[in-house]
Amino acid sequence: MTFSSSKTNNLSISATAFIGRLNFKGGKTMSQNLILKKYLPTLAITAATVLTQSSIAHTPAADTSTQAMSNCHKFKNAYIRGEGGYSISRKAKFKVEGNQAGWDSPNQDYSNRIDNSSVYGFGAGYAFNKIFRADINFRQRSNFEYSKFFALPIPGSNYIRTHNMQNKAVTIDGYVDTAGFGFGTDCFNPFAGLGLGVAWNKIKDAVTTQFPAAGGLSPGAFAPIVPHTKSSFTWHGTLGVGMKVCQKFHVDLGYRYVDMGTFETGASAPDFAGTLAPLRAKRVSTHEIYLGVRVPIG
Repeated sequence: MTFSSSKTNNLSISATAFIGRLNFKGGKTMSQNLILKKYLPTLAITAATVLTQSSIAHTPAADTSTQAMSNCHKFKNAYIRGEGGYSISRKAKFKVEGNQAGWDSPNQDYSNRIDNSSVYGFGAGYAFNKIFRADINFRQRSNFEYSKFFALPIPGSNYIRTHNMQNKAVTIDGYVDTAGFGFGTDCFNPFAGLGLGVAWNKIKDAVTTQFPAAGGLSPGAFAPIVPHTKSSFTWHGTLGVGMKVCQKFHVDLGYRYVDMGTFETGASAPDFAGTLAPLRAKRVSTHEIYLGVRVPIG
């Protein structure tokens, strides 16, 4: 609040009028009344001036505080996130696509369940309101291992095929928080989500190791197929619950079904002349459990 010059004058006039009504009431002496009449108008004007200057001095600070609150409100829904979890694979249906030369008998079944892998990721997003939020994420699954044993009736023809599989993906994920519908609270907020994006799926160290059925000979490994990375469409569905630990961050515990897309081997090997048809698996999928953290920014 500020005081204008007119209000300052009014204060001083009111003080003077009050003093003018002072008589010898209350037992005051003539000299005491003269002193009051002489000095109180000056004191009143001085007090009004101090109040005016004090209010003006505090006005810019209030404006600055209001602007800071406005900026805070503008960015309060943005956040960064990170996660870690475990990816449990399903059966990968590998088969040779094209010419069977260099592979086994036609229509050989190469399908097998791959091992599990850790998964980690990070991203950034924005909560549009209490119901909808979205983020963009990078995730990596780097330790899937394929291995299958083949026992053939021909002596010396038993073998194991192995390779390592890696998945890197960038996805845009959207979520619906059920607390916005009254189901749940800020501290315990179930959610469902869907993510779409692109994956880069790599197969490396694709090796065939032969085990003789007779003769006691040592196993022998063929030269590995060259590594190959294939880009592919990927998607996932998510169910989970968000828990507000404090004003600074949320913890998410969730389940995710992931379709990682297509994996395939390279088209050549050092010990094979010509082009090698790829061993390919379409729509390799996993089940995942993850723990994530969301931290607001701005």
